[in-house]
Amino acid sequence: MSGPPERDRERGLPIERLAVVGATFRTVGFEGLGELTLAPGDVVGRARLQAALGAEELVDLATCNRVEHWVVLPDARSADGLPDALAAHLRATGRTPPGPEGLFACAGQVALEHLFRVACGLDSLVLGETEITGQLRRAVEVGVAERTAGPVLREVFDRALACGRRARAAAEAVDGPGPASAAAMAIEKMRQHFGAAGPGASVIVGVGPMSVEVARALATGTGERLFVNRTPARAAELAARFGGRSLSLEAFLAAPPAALDLLFTATSAEAPVLGPDAFAPALAARRARGDGRPIIVCDMGVPRDVDRAVDALPGVLVVALEHMEALAHARRRDFVQAATRAAEVVAAEVGRVAREERFRALAGESARAVLEGRLAHLDAGDRALILRFATGLASRFARQPEAPAGDAERLAQELLQDLGAAGPGG
Repeated sequence: MSGPPERDRERGLPIERLAVVGATFRTVGFEGLGELTLAPGDVVGRARLQAALGAEELVDLATCNRVEHWVVLPDARSADGLPDALAAHLRATGRTPPGPEGLFACAGQVALEHLFRVACGLDSLVLGETEITGQLRRAVEVGVAERTAGPVLREVFDRALACGRRARAAAEAVDGPGPASAAAMAIEKMRQHFGAAGPGASVIVGVGPMSVEVARALATGTGERLFVNRTPARAAELAARFGGRSLSLEAFLAAPPAALDLLFTATSAEAPVLGPDAFAPALAARRARGDGRPIIVCDMGVPRDVDRAVDALPGVLVVALEHMEALAHARRRDFVQAATRAAEVVAAEVGRVAREERFRALAGESARAVLEGRLAHLDAGDRALILRFATGLASRFARQPEAPAGDAERLAQELLQDLGAAGPGG
């Protein structure tokens, strides 16, 4: 489908038409997010979702913590109807929508503030995590590539990412760097269990950012590494980059290894891909040599990659995202001051955007009054040029943190009055 036309930046950011609908792990649990997640390459699915939500633009954000559909609506309206529209779309596509409390939606400045908080890691499982920055960037890049995201969402996401950078700098100035991501927490737990040498034999299933982060950490150890993915070439790329062997998921499931100390998995599969059979050879080998240590399974998939039947296997210890949530909650106390500083940055950035739009509107009203009066003799092209200049100048002035509320409007008025006083040919 064709994307929206390029927006004239000086005409303002229509925040009143920005909205979001979706769910987080807090509202539907980690398993429930799977019902809302579209496959990375599902171009048709996203186009249908955009039409179902009645949106001019769409960015589909799916992470291990949330699934959020960011939209630009045709006009300013309440977001109250979006959950019903999304639920109807899910049913029409054969999926089960969450219950009445599972979906949330908001619009306008509330939605803008929510996006800024997400970009700063203030609404994540791991408070202050940095992985969300790359996820936001990739989500808008996909939207642009698929021509569902247009100039409004591109600018909104750019501002959110810039806010995230400022908030992290402010937070680190207070308490130092915080926990980077759920993957970083998983790596920390692995190191606590296996020590500096790392696991003897590890398997990494999936090739996404979390898998890369774990592979980089394991590459410092001495153990063997096996990379597994549905697409063998992608697994081979990681094996060449970090050292190790690679297999397709099909080959791995057909002949699971007998040497296995750690399995990390983070895929976009819509159902579990690993069942008890995937661990049977390794468990049998451990029993044969009298090794009582458990196989550590770290499942970061949404929904889970590992069937829950594996949780009950003797000799297997499964750590999933719900366990990370409990750990992250306990660690939040350590970052309260930094989070407070980051929240202050979010509030300031949201206020800056609102002030910019308000100043632009006020300057536009003043400019039009003069253009329709003293400067009515100008042709349409000159009037449009002056209007763009006045509103653009007001917008830039409003971006200054300490700009007094009335100065932008007064500046535009004085400028246009001077032009008007000159009269024709002046």
